[in-house]
Amino acid sequence: YIPYPFRAIWLQICTTFYAFWPMLLAYVVAIPVLLTVSSPDIMLLTAILFFIAVIATLVFAIMRLYLMAASDYLLARNPNTSVPEIMRTSRTIMKGNRMNFFLLELSFIGWNLLIAVLDSAVLTMAGYTLANICSMLLSLFLGVYMTTAKAAFVSDLTADAPSDNASGKMTE
Repeated sequence: YIPYPFRAIWLQICTTFYAFWPMLLAYVVAIPVLLTVSSPDIMLLTAILFFIAVIATLVFAIMRLYLMAASDYLLARNPNTSVPEIMRTSRTIMKGNRMNFFLLELSFIGWNLLIAVLDSAVLTMAGYTLANICSMLLSLFLGVYMTTAKAAFVSDLTADAPSDNASGKMTE
């Protein structure tokens, strides 16, 4: 059906805005302040404070992204559910599980390093074209593995919350 891809696109837009609006707000406030400061000493201090604010809002945005980590899987499980309901459910599900999800993503670093080493070895031995093909194929398989692991993680979290496709509502 046509509405489902549009709902998925709208979900991505909403979750990205949900995560990054504090950072946008920091830019909107800080950039005019940086442009109006004329003294070099105050400008340096303002630039340092701006840098600290950017790092803090980036950390805050990443934490908010982890709250929305289950939203894609919830939409796939309940395609008739509204985007705000999916975002609310994702925040509820991921509230105490952000660290576990982060550790799950961190566990794939070894696979990414292995792909980098194999890609470098193929590049050294066989050339650029074969290295690109090898990298694409290995990344494809790793992407499928990571997506499946994340879907299983969300499925474990929502095992007690059956989907209700008829009404378009999720039960928590």
